[in-house]
Amino acid sequence: MAAKLSDLPFWPGISEATPGHRFVFQCADVLEVWRDTIGAAQRVKPLFVAVTTQDGAPLLLLPLGIERRDGLRVLGFLDGTVSDFNAPIVFAPAQHWDGAAMRRLWDDLQPHLPAYDIAIFRKMPETIDGIANPFLHLATARSAHGTHTLKLPADWSAAARDILPDLSDSRRRLRKLDRLGATEFRIADNVDEAIAFTTAAMAMKGRRLVDTIGVDRFASEPGYADYYVEITRRLFATGAVHVSALMIDGTPRAAHWGFVFAGRFYHLLTAFDVDAAWRPYALGRMHNEFLMEWSANAGLATFDFGVGDEPYKTAYSNDYQQLADAILPRTLIGHAYGWLVDLRRYSARTIRASAFATTAERIRRDLNKWRN
Repeated sequence: MAAKLSDLPFWPGISEATPGHRFVFQCADVLEVWRDTIGAAQRVKPLFVAVTTQDGAPLLLLPLGIERRDGLRVLGFLDGTVSDFNAPIVFAPAQHWDGAAMRRLWDDLQPHLPAYDIAIFRKMPETIDGIANPFLHLATARSAHGTHTLKLPADWSAAARDILPDLSDSRRRLRKLDRLGATEFRIADNVDEAIAFTTAAMAMKGRRLVDTIGVDRFASEPGYADYYVEITRRLFATGAVHVSALMIDGTPRAAHWGFVFAGRFYHLLTAFDVDAAWRPYALGRMHNEFLMEWSANAGLATFDFGVGDEPYKTAYSNDYQQLADAILPRTLIGHAYGWLVDLRRYSARTIRASAFATTAERIRRDLNKWRN
């Protein structure tokens, strides 16, 4: 157990080969950027836990942290909403652990962990790089959303008509765009351009967030914008950070920031110009389809649309994985808070299903605007 990844030299970085199964979010250098930006700004105490055999061989690597939330000490995966999958790095022997073994391990860890009131593990996947996630045995509820993926074809040109919901309409919209000005799908080829596209994506996404939830998270959440800029600055040269833009006459009108890692394209921060004049051109859709084509032609196996059940993801994807949460109280106040979290989950589900959902959403947006 360590507060610094440098104390655990077997924790793999984004460019290092390892027998451990992982997502990009659990790589050491990605976690270090998270610690230095979101973690530092939000005063999260990082806690890197290695579960090993008696001879020191790793079985599970857990990127955890403790933060203050509503006055409680909350243990969780290092997330801050920028990680779509929260999970350990899993080495082969651990994939076979059953529920009893995982619960014993969790109990055995407790004396070694710092004081906390409740553990909340969100967005845990069923599998990690094709093997079972043992942490799923601790799950207490389904997450609010799952994740959609597209298994990419070897020959995009032959498969595009079956994958894209309306290929002829996409081509028609691109012709309309071409009549407005020079249209280019551009992948950043240097770090300065990548940061420029990332900044454009955050600006466009921020405007969209104000329209939908009443607040620009890039401006309001400590460390959030810094994370995207800093990880681009540090890791662009590795090839793992992928930034692109749909340019009209040299101006980004749609942009995307994500990862390419272990044969998977991570579709993470996507944005488009929200001005009404651009709505007929479906800029976000056009850009996404360019990204899928690029990923297939690059020989990637999977296009990962990330967490969330937006309709466009369902239209493109051919695989779905439900995510899970675990609410694990440790103290009396933690039990009370866990009950409140469950009540909030039930209330949110009920509101979404009711005829009052639209009104509730409008009230929430107005409150967010007032608070900010």
